[in-house]
Amino acid sequence: MMSFLRDPAATGWLDKIQFTGYLGSGAFGLVLSAVHGQDDKSAEAPTSPDEVYYTAVKIVAGREPNSMDYDDDTNGNTETPYATNTNYTTSEPTQLSKVRWEFQNMKATQHPNLTKLYQLKEINFTLKQIQSLPRVLDADYTKFKWMLEKMAKLNETVYCIEMELCGPNLRTWLDKVSPISSEEFDNIRLAIIRDIIEGMRYLHGKNILHRDFKPANIFFASHENMFPVKIGDFGLSQTSSSAIFVTDIENNDDRLIANSSYHTANVGTYLYQAPEMKNQTMPRTRYGKQADIFSLGLVLLEIVQLYKTRQDRVEAFTSIVGRKDFTVISDADNLVITTNVKQLIIHMTAKDPNSRLASMFNVSLSDRKYVLEHCIHIKGTSSTSTILQIYDLSIGDPVITMTGNNCSISNVTILFPASGHVLVYQDFYRLEGNGVFLQGARTNLSDCTLSNVKCGIQIRHKGYSNLNRVNLTMCATGIEVAHGGNTISNIYIKDCSKGIELDRSDINVLEDIICVLGDQIPKTIGSHGIYVRHGERNVLRRIFCKNYRSGDDYGIYTQHTQRLEISNSRLTSRIYLGGNHNQMQDVDVADQSIEVDGEQIRVTLVTFKCKKDENSRWRCRARELKIDQHYISK
Repeated sequence: MMSFLRDPAATGWLDKIQFTGYLGSGAFGLVLSAVHGQDDKSAEAPTSPDEVYYTAVKIVAGREPNSMDYDDDTNGNTETPYATNTNYTTSEPTQLSKVRWEFQNMKATQHPNLTKLYQLKEINFTLKQIQSLPRVLDADYTKFKWMLEKMAKLNETVYCIEMELCGPNLRTWLDKVSPISSEEFDNIRLAIIRDIIEGMRYLHGKNILHRDFKPANIFFASHENMFPVKIGDFGLSQTSSSAIFVTDIENNDDRLIANSSYHTANVGTYLYQAPEMKNQTMPRTRYGKQADIFSLGLVLLEIVQLYKTRQDRVEAFTSIVGRKDFTVISDADNLVITTNVKQLIIHMTAKDPNSRLASMFNVSLSDRKYVLEHCIHIKGTSSTSTILQIYDLSIGDPVITMTGNNCSISNVTILFPASGHVLVYQDFYRLEGNGVFLQGARTNLSDCTLSNVKCGIQIRHKGYSNLNRVNLTMCATGIEVAHGGNTISNIYIKDCSKGIELDRSDINVLEDIICVLGDQIPKTIGSHGIYVRHGERNVLRRIFCKNYRSGDDYGIYTQHTQRLEISNSRLTSRIYLGGNHNQMQDVDVADQSIEVDGEQIRVTLVTFKCKKDENSRWRCRARELKIDQHYISK
């Protein structure tokens, strides 16, 4: 379906395409509607060269940018709620490079809430072809056509991205819609919110940052404002290198992970930029997917409040971000009454990224905020998706028990005590009650948050379960696994004595795990990020552990294990590798040590930060230890 520079001259493509209308323009390009063939019928995607179908074509000229993008109706006005001086430039690559990025980043994505990209053409327009473009009375369009004519005389190249033809954008809908109090209108807004959340979640799951998320880049499926709603315009998108990609990797940030990187500052539309993206003195700055989450939160605010002028938006954004004035979200709105959208907006638009929702997997809209009064016992095959807010563990221990096979549950929040405060270390040993107990086979638990319980999640008896996108805070044990075959991924654990414990459990896969020990836990309490005891063929990938600092703390501690594999991990904490036939590859332990005890251990590509002499990094009691490569970084 897709091609990249399949026809460099693009003569065959231009012979078969007819531009039919003007959809919009920007500083470096315009978008036209187009039809292939002669019959008046539409098709969602080109499937053969001879088929008739309608598409949108973005034509981009190759020029260096010298100014930032503004909000759609600013007319060059740079006044914003977040800064007084906005007269700066970006150091983004050429527009042609950005078009290549857009196509390369998005060509493999397939999701109903993302616009489809079909093919990329490199074209040298002729004057005749430019003169045959639609005649439109629009100053920007006329200016761009004049520039194309000048480029044609110089034989300069332009890029054309052919993409799915959608309807009007959300900016147009927001400006025109009249708020009415009706269930139908609420359902429309709910559908828009759910669609853009799902689209952004998929995008982040593919490790793609949008970096210019705003209503003008969100489209209805057709001119009749039909659903689904789709996220589009990926010209500023950027891929990230890690499955977990969060903001700011300074040493004092407890969301530090490996493989983060700098990105160009001041990218996208200023009004919707996250604060960490703005830097008037440096061309590059650190930010991640939380920047998109911030922009999404502002868009949700607009959908709920339906501001009619840019000034209204500026004042509201200033209030909620700068002054933490949450009264801008009306409690009388039906969406606020019947869903958790207000809480989402508050947590998505926090000015400090450390206080913001860390991942799109934490962004979930519920139809109703439930307060659980009795424990849940799922006995048979079942699927549940709701927000459960737990205030009193006396309702049952554990709160949720799943004994049936093939059960699924998502969007669970278990908070105790009701006040929501974080327990201090004196209370650590007084934690009681358990969150979720999985007894059945092939159970699925996702998008969950558990705090201040003795054990967050227990897997017993049958195993082969999937845990994904789970946050655990202040638990004696975050996840306890006593049966094998489980896949545990995208887990964030903070202030747990044991983050994840595998006890006599085989063939588990743990990947993309963050374990952080904060100042809540005193140094007198020994803590482990990952603890494995008596298990075979377990796999640990992309593990990050931070601040396990006392004499009894370990980022990873294994005991009596067989054929354990640890790879692609970064730990600012010690590792104890005990057992036989274990392997460790591509692991960075910073200035900490590795203790090895067992037989036939293989260690490859291990990196230390040297502070003392090299030998102090190893404490080895192993027989048949094979070290292929290790590095001492200064």
